[in-house]
Amino acid sequence: MFMFIMLYQYTIDLERGEFAGRGADFAWFIVFCMSTMSGLAWLTSTISLAEGVLLAVITLWSLHRQEQIVSFYFGFKFPARYFPYAIIALEFVLDHGSIPYAMVYGWVAAHLYYYLSVDLPSQGGLNYIPTPQLFYRYIGQVRRANAQTTTSGTATTTNLYHQRPGGGHFWGTGRTIG
Repeated sequence: MFMFIMLYQYTIDLERGEFAGRGADFAWFIVFCMSTMSGLAWLTSTISLAEGVLLAVITLWSLHRQEQIVSFYFGFKFPARYFPYAIIALEFVLDHGSIPYAMVYGWVAAHLYYYLSVDLPSQGGLNYIPTPQLFYRYIGQVRRANAQTTTSGTATTTNLYHQRPGGGHFWGTGRTIG
C-alpha cells in the first residue's frame, strides 16, 4: 500500500512539474521505462516489475530535483539525488539481503531516459528517443499559445487557441445552442 501512495505522489508531482501540459511525453516515459525493464527482466527471468515502475518515477523525479531535501523513514533527511538508492537499500534490507532486481531495472531505465532525452540534448546532442507521433495523436498535448488579437470589421477580439503538436483536430470551445 505504501508503494502505491509513493507512486501516486511522485507521479502527480512529475505530471504537474516537468511534464506539465505534456501528457504524451509522460506516457512515452512510462512506456519507454516499461519496455526497458521488460527487456532486462527477460534476460534474468524476473517476473514482477511493479516496484521498478515506482523506482523509475522516483529516479526521474530525483534527477530533476537533485538538491531538494527529502525526508525518509525515521526522519532521515538527505538530498533527493540519494533517494532512489535509499529505497533500494531499504528493500534490500527488508528482503533479507535479496537484490531487488525490478527496482534496479527501474533505476537503469529512468537514468537511460533522462540521459537520452534530457541530458544529451542539453549538451548539444540529439534526442535519441523522441516521443512518437502516435502518442501525440491519441493522448494529445495541449499547449497554450500566446494571445492573438484579430480584427474583424469594427470588433477586436482576443483569440486564445490551443495547438496539438502531433496534428489532429482541435474543435474549439464551441457555442451553446439556444
